[in-house]
Amino acid sequence: MEILIRIFAKMIGYKRTGGKMEGKELHVFPTLVMSFDFTGKYDKEALVADYVHQEHSLIESENKDSGSSYGYALRYLDNNPNFHDFKKTLQECVDVYLDKMKIMPCLITNSWINLYRSGSRAKLHRHEASVVSGAFYPKVIGEGAGRLKLHSPLRPYRMYDLFTSEIPMNTYYQELDPNEGTLYLFPSWCDHETEVNYAEKRYVLSFNTDYAKNMPT
Repeated sequence: MEILIRIFAKMIGYKRTGGKMEGKELHVFPTLVMSFDFTGKYDKEALVADYVHQEHSLIESENKDSGSSYGYALRYLDNNPNFHDFKKTLQECVDVYLDKMKIMPCLITNSWINLYRSGSRAKLHRHEASVVSGAFYPKVIGEGAGRLKLHSPLRPYRMYDLFTSEIPMNTYYQELDPNEGTLYLFPSWCDHETEVNYAEKRYVLSFNTDYAKNMPT
């Protein structure tokens, strides 16, 4: 019997170590999220100076003092010539992501800035008509800034899985720290929200992308 087990294990690519069967892990369908550190490489005061407060349905804020430039300045990075070089740098980061994923060339399209004061959060949503989305945190004042929370698209299909503990391969959520000067890039189809923000102020500059072939020449 022992000999038959060894032969079978060899045929299917398994091996026995210390009496215990071991197999090679194949992590299929991974989701790429990238982070970039811009600490000391931008003027944070200038980057948030053009913020114009507008209420936004995706931002929950009891006293309505948290909001977005979305709808008022949907091309935040384009409207101020002083931001153009910074937009080029963000585009370079997008290009790195695209190369990693072997996605066709994309360009940054719309961009906007949100302000979250203490007690506010962003509701669950995704970015339609976009390939890769970005969240950059130019300025954070205080401790306890609400983290960006990504949701796994696999959850609806794992209705019969029962886990003994949480590990990266079975978690349904991934929280990302909104550290000042950090940029996160993630697929636009990924549902996401933010945890409640307890910092005094948490600014986030968001942007979307589209295929270069769809852009006007």
